[in-house]
Amino acid sequence: MKKNNPYIILAKATISYIWKYHPYMLACVISGIIAGIYMAITESDATKLISGIIIGFSPMIIKKIGIAILSLDSSERIDFWKAKMHRRERYKNYVKEYVEKLMEDQK
Repeated sequence: MKKNNPYIILAKATISYIWKYHPYMLACVISGIIAGIYMAITESDATKLISGIIIGFSPMIIKKIGIAILSLDSSERIDFWKAKMHRRERYKNYVKEYVEKLMEDQK
């Protein structure tokens, strides 16, 4: 595999971004997936793996449901849209800086 595979770099940048800005979500997802894998291996049941993944993603699911309910009001919808655009720009800038730093370190 190439050393500068763009998919690997993007995955590392995304994990780094989530670790820096959303550590609680990363910890919850990883612990849910690891618990699901452990239970699936020990009990030989694939439904345990699926339930572990769902439990791991539950904070994000609850957050999205809450935002969907709150965005029924038109003024809140605009505020959520602005916040979403801000988060996207922050992510783009973070990935850009991460790649630039990685390229500088390789020189």
